[in-house]
Amino acid sequence: MQANQRFPAWPAPAEAHLPTVAVPFESTTEQKELGDIDTWLSMFLDAVSIQAVDAVGRAEQLTDLRERYRLRVQDTTRGSATQLVDLAFEQPVLTSRIVEQRLEITRPSALSPL
Repeated sequence: MQANQRFPAWPAPAEAHLPTVAVPFESTTEQKELGDIDTWLSMFLDAVSIQAVDAVGRAEQLTDLRERYRLRVQDTTRGSATQLVDLAFEQPVLTSRIVEQRLEITRPSALSPL
């Protein structure tokens, strides 16, 4: 999604902020097969930790973005537009039929913001 005058762009991927673990796959498999489970487990848990920190950061960015969108929508529109913002963050791929059913609005009302 590109930024426009009303809404900012989606947050940039967080990969640039993550430390990289450059360990060849063969090395980790070899350690596991040779019984060096402590080294393998340590690397595995480091990777899980990195992914967890990344997931939390992305969730926080998305929550902040949703709140900014909600505030802008509340200031500039009326009706079910705020609910549509929430729905878009729940289900990023929307059709007018989904909007109509989930927000319990008429078809013309569902088509209007799309």
